[in-house]
Amino acid sequence: DDEEEEEETAPQSEAINEGMGMGSRILKSGAGLARPRSKLFQLLEHAHAEAQAARAQNEAGSSNYYYGAVVAHLATLSPSAVDFEIRNMTLGTIEDEDGAHLLSVALDWVLAELQARTNFELCQAILSRVLALHSELLVARPELQARLAPLQKAQDAAWKGLRGLFQHSLCLLSFFAHQQ
Repeated sequence: DDEEEEEETAPQSEAINEGMGMGSRILKSGAGLARPRSKLFQLLEHAHAEAQAARAQNEAGSSNYYYGAVVAHLATLSPSAVDFEIRNMTLGTIEDEDGAHLLSVALDWVLAELQARTNFELCQAILSRVLALHSELLVARPELQARLAPLQKAQDAAWKGLRGLFQHSLCLLSFFAHQQ
């Protein structure tokens, strides 16, 4: 009797849920997982699309900066909120296409920041957390691995420039300290 009763209630509850539109807000049927975009990733995707459109129109040499809204938004967030955003970028699985796309967009943003020689400390902090939290996905996905080499070159170039400025300042400080 109990088994028959359970079999009868299961189809009824499914029908009720479907009829009332009470399906899962997280799962899409047949298309994987759907996550709402945070404001940060909406801004990142918008800026990335603008940068891609400009690149497609051969404006790569132009000095347009598309990521100002992203940096302004990050300035409003607490460090723990930024960490939360980075942690929730992916689901942590290699099959996460949406997360891989978000990682790709975020890496492109960091690359643009480093190439523009702006927000070096922010880039280092973001890269540190992304590499710590999502290294398995970065290594497992070839399209993400391809983004890492130009990022490393840009990071090295930016660091060399910054190191040169540090050295210059230290030399000046040493020179003026010994002049009495």
